[in-house]
Amino acid sequence: MRYGRVYIDELRIRRRRRRRSIAFLVVFSSVILIVFSTYALFFSRWFTLKQVRVSGASEVPEEEVKNLAGQYLNKSYLFNSIKPFSNILFASSETIGHSLAANFPAIDRVDVNKNFFGKELTIEINERKPAGIWCQGGGGCFYFDKEGVLFK
Repeated sequence: MRYGRVYIDELRIRRRRRRRSIAFLVVFSSVILIVFSTYALFFSRWFTLKQVRVSGASEVPEEEVKNLAGQYLNKSYLFNSIKPFSNILFASSETIGHSLAANFPAIDRVDVNKNFFGKELTIEINERKPAGIWCQGGGGCFYFDKEGVLFK
């Protein structure tokens, strides 16, 4: 009677081999997925922004707005090999909007939108409307809006 104990041991060995091979496949597939995802997000051009569009700018120079947004988007790390903010997934619309509003006092409101399929960044600018003019004794004059914010 060879079927009793020997059969159970062979079945255990087969199950153990199957578990090991499944575990190996899961670990190997996970490593491949992580490597591929890292490449796709940080090194490939699949998610890189292609264009920056500016609309609504009449007093604020459009080229300066693009340059300021470009400075943020082109920040690089690790010996200039990784540019995370040029990736449409990592570019922060809020950071770009706050930076533009801080650097250009004539901007009242900034809307920064990302178009994922077109790989473009759209910056919509609403400028302040002058409500009056304020002049200092030294000859410097500034416009102010209805909220009392000085600009130009």
